[in-house]
Amino acid sequence: MNAQPHPCLVIPITFRPYAETGEFACFGVLVHCPETGYIGYRIGEKDRRVTDRINNFFKEIGRDIFKMTLKSAKRDLEQVVKAPSDLFHHEQAKDLLDNLIRPRENLIRYGEPMAVMADNPAAELDRQYALFVERGFVDQEGRYENEVRTRVKKYLDGRGIPFGQHSFRAPNNYVFNLPITFDAKNGKKAIKALNLVGASVTDTFDNGFKWIYRFGQLLENGFKRDNLLVPVNLVETDPANRDAVFEIFKSLTKIVPTVDSNDLTAEHKALVTFAEDAVPA
Repeated sequence: MNAQPHPCLVIPITFRPYAETGEFACFGVLVHCPETGYIGYRIGEKDRRVTDRINNFFKEIGRDIFKMTLKSAKRDLEQVVKAPSDLFHHEQAKDLLDNLIRPRENLIRYGEPMAVMADNPAAELDRQYALFVERGFVDQEGRYENEVRTRVKKYLDGRGIPFGQHSFRAPNNYVFNLPITFDAKNGKKAIKALNLVGASVTDTFDNGFKWIYRFGQLLENGFKRDNLLVPVNLVETDPANRDAVFEIFKSLTKIVPTVDSNDLTAEHKALVTFAEDAVPA
């Protein structure tokens, strides 16, 4: 007789050293099945492939930083796992988990909970760990943006232009960060790199629509269109996703100036023009 599947929550555990860009690497997974009371986790503390991959991705951060992050994550997770098992059949479990995964100003961020059906929660934990961690899942938008940010910073530093991040709050209290901003003669300017290529068609549309909305909020609340520059990645080999990428790109170009960052000559030319009225230090 087959075991009855139960709804479970899968929560990725990520290392996010750069709050301004949101780039991250996944190093663990938490699984909770309310109906059975099961809660378990796996993190890559003893997996050299995981630690090496993350340390190589964030080369500018000392290896000890991620090592301490692993210890901190394990301490917090153990406190939850060692709670009385009966607790996880009741409403108190939600409060306990919410407190664990709530956003904090630190290097550990828990992803959005995802619902799955599982007849063997422990086996499901291993499967999700393999999916998110062992396959080397790293946010490609973060990697792409890091590459663009490095080029932009090098140019601005060379011209003596001070820059930093800017946290924008819309009238509806929606808050998001612009990672590179600087002062210009006609007001504040911002550069936001976007990898329009998601892991799936849904991811492509979700991320694209998110930033179309954010740019719309900027424009509706006083930010000048010409004070925005959006380098974009359009390279996609999957035909289905390619159509989604260019649909988002078409909508994006209607509201903000863009440049194809895979054309480094065009990107540099756009940056020179964009920063020509910057206020030097």
